[in-house]
Formats: sequence, structure tokens, C-alpha cells
Amino acid sequence: ILRQVEKECGWMYETRHDDGKKGKINYVIWSDVFVCPECASEIVFWENAVDIEDGKVLEQFQCPKCTASLSKRNVERSGSTSFDSLIGEAVTQAKQVPVRISYTVGGKRFDKVPDAEDLRLIQTIDSKGADNTLNPKRIPVGDKTGEPIRIGLTYVHHLYTLRNYNALAKFRSLSKSSKFWFVLSAVAFRITKRYGLTYQSGSWGAGGGPTNGTHYIPSLIKELNIIRMLGVAVNKRQSLDSRAFEACIASQSASKFEVCDNSLDYIFIDPPFGSNLNYSELNLVWETWLNVFTNNEEEAVENKTQKKVCLNIAR
Repeated sequence: ILRQVEKECGWMYETRHDDGKKGKINYVIWSDVFVCPECASEIVFWENAVDIEDGKVLEQFQCPKCTASLSKRNVERSGSTSFDSLIGEAVTQAKQVPVRISYTVGGKRFDKVPDAEDLRLIQTIDSKGADNTLNPKRIPVGDKTGEPIRIGLTYVHHLYTLRNYNALAKFRSLSKSSKFWFVLSAVAFRITKRYGLTYQSGSWGAGGGPTNGTHYIPSLIKELNIIRMLGVAVNKRQSLDSRAFEACIASQSASKFEVCDNSLDYIFIDPPFGSNLNYSELNLVWETWLNVFTNNEEEAVENKTQKKVCLNIAR
């Protein structure tokens, strides 16, 4: 399956080295674009608000055109409008641009600023539109979904770059075994736009990860090569399958516990986390790929949108 995905989608993860040889993309850094409140010019966050050598995001930065002193608190995101073929309408979202590519050629890793060929590749991918084998799923209004909706990410497929979404959809369409659907759900979560960029071990892009418990969208995003991530996940799954163990796993409400009395030797209780983790909202990403959704009517959470509140009863 992975070989077939690579055959059909691998071209989307190619970039050219300075000697003309093609390399394979490891990840692409995407940056927010803001608008200067003084002169209305666009400001690429990576280029103007990041100390790349020291690996720091600056609290204060200057507009490259008018030199006004700015911070993220007094700038607005620039918007970008495009036609979404999957839902058949135009969408306006926060604008992000690719600013750096990490790639491998000849067994060695390199970094580069995206060149004209890289930008044309992204345009070609965008022109083909999103894979339509999976029905689009609108992100519902909820306690933890306000951030993506606010910047125009109103459907689950908006949480992905088009190349990652299409490659993941190809893997999904080729997968018939349930164990590969397990892989799909794990990678579907890890590859979303929520995968933020951090500084670690001397280079940008070395660390980072999803912010737990929320649909937070960072200003610097690391778009990972999803085909490579699928390969890693499949290998882990195969390793798990090779282990000999016996277990019975069930998922059910504690109010309808279908287990015989006096049959359990040990119980580990992982309690609901009140308003910190809204499970059904956070599960929406991989549930969309699996096409199985949580019925949240009896979900034990605090959620104003669902009109569920914690009552403090004094005795």
C-alpha cells in the first residue's frame, strides 16, 4: 500500500537540490502572514519576528516597510481566498506561506528557502483540489473549536495541507485491513496543521508537536512528509502485532457496564477531566477519517456549547 501511495503521491514531496538532483522533502515550515496596522503592508512572521540563528520568537518586531514597532497583539492576520472544490464554494482563511524546506538528497539533509519551482509545485497541487473520496466534515461550534473556525478552518480537511490530505486519502482508499485503519487514525492526528514548530537541539523544526487538549493553530507550522510518517506508523503496528499477549478491551459507559460481578482483578480509573478535555470535539479529526463519530449526549464533560455545566452542591 505504501509503495502504491509513494508511486502516486511521491511527486508532491520532491524538491530540487542546487546541483539539479531531486531530493525528498522531510518537512516544510509554513509561516503566518500579518498586516501592519500603520501602513497595511504584509509581514511574513518568519522573516520579521523570528531570530532564526538563536531560535527565538521576538516579542517586538519591526514592519519591514514603515519600521513601526509591532507585536502579535497589535497585528491582524492577512487573509487569503480560494475555491474549495470539496465543498464547492470559496473560503477565506488566514494566509500562510512556505518559508523553509528540509529535504534529503544522497543520504544527506539540507535546508533551503522555497524557490520558484517549489512554489509552482504547491500551485499545481492546489489546482488539482482535494481528494473527494471522503465526505467533507464541518467542524462544529464548540468550546475547543473556536480557534480554527475563527481563522477560516471550518472543515476537517482545512486542517491539512492539500498534499498531506490527498496522500492520506489515497492511503485510506487503498487500506482494507482494520489494522491499517488504526495507523490511519494515528497519523491523521499527527499530521494536521496543529503540528506547531518549536526550537530544539540547535535547529528550527527539530521539535514541536500538537498542543494537547485544544485545536490551537500556531503561527509557525511544520508540514511533515506524510508518506514517511505512514511508514513509521506501519512499522510500529507490525511490531505490536508480533507480540504474543491476551487481552480483552472494551469501550462502554460506566453506567452500562456489561461485565459480570466479581470478575475483575484490577480496575484503573481514568476520570473525566471536566472542561480541560472535551473528548468528542478533540476526536473529530481522526473520527472523520474512520467515519465513526462519538455520540456526545452522555459525554461526561463540562461544555457550555453542549449546555453541560458542573453543579457544586453544598451539603
